Amino acid sequence: EVNAACIGTGPVNNMAPAAGAVVDAGQPLFSWTPAKDALSYDVRLIQFTPPFNFSVVAMANGLTATNWRPDVSLVSGQTYRWRVIAHSHCGGQTDGSLTTFSVL
Repeated sequence: EVNAACIGTGPVNNMAPAAGAVVDAGQPLFSWTPAKDALSYDVRLIQFTPPFNFSVVAMANGLTATNWRPDVSLVSGQTYRWRVIAHSHCGGQTDGSLTTFSVL
């Protein structure tokens, strides 16, 4: 339950892979800088197939670290999107930007 006086966290920044990045196939390390007042993070990794097909291929909830390695291998030639959601101690959350990158 979210407290009415609860606020979200600061923004999630310096996400890697960054927007427009090209990474090697496999299981790259995803990272970000800590968000102010964040207690934990959720991560969503989404495969994007034009024109409008999206599917979540990996996710993690309740991370306390500011990095994560998916348990699936990324496929060469594919485009992915990912997002970090930061959670505060009182139940507030701040959604990071949806960042798009490609795999060699």
